[in-house]
Amino acid sequence: GNSGGVFKVLAIAAVAALWQFLVMTGMHWLLITTSMVVMAELGQESFVLAANCSAFTVGGMCLGAFLRQRDAGKRSMSLSYIVAQILGGITEPGLYGVGLQYGRPLLGMMAGGVAGGLYAGITKLTAYQIVPVGNFLSLLDFVGGSDMNFINGIIAAVIAFVVSAAVTYALGLGKGKSAG
Repeated sequence: GNSGGVFKVLAIAAVAALWQFLVMTGMHWLLITTSMVVMAELGQESFVLAANCSAFTVGGMCLGAFLRQRDAGKRSMSLSYIVAQILGGITEPGLYGVGLQYGRPLLGMMAGGVAGGLYAGITKLTAYQIVPVGNFLSLLDFVGGSDMNFINGIIAAVIAFVVSAAVTYALGLGKGKSAG
């Protein structure tokens, strides 16, 4: 049956684009809790967790900033934020250290969320378990259905990361700090 069609795809893209703002306010826990209830009832969830590619938008945003920055200290910090996200699943250092510090990279982050979320929605990405971190292990959420479901989860994360990096790099850092 139709589980939402184009509106569901667009909603997943919107959630992925805005997810990190929810993280900054702590409101993401509301959606995570809801997805846990759905997972407990149905054994799968294909809305909130399909947007989990959004964690990788922070790593991508920080890579775009890293490629723009000239100051060795700031480049080093941006690199550490990428590691914090990919290995540790912690997005706040990148959100505050790059996103809020410069402003414009948040647009790159959101663009990556839209792109990754659109892919996740179009491919009907479905989570079969919850790995409660935003690092590379979160991709294990998508193991349990078809092999292609897991591959689509990886592709959505890569799209989110690459688009965020590219758009952040293209737009620059803003606030006159591109060279700093």
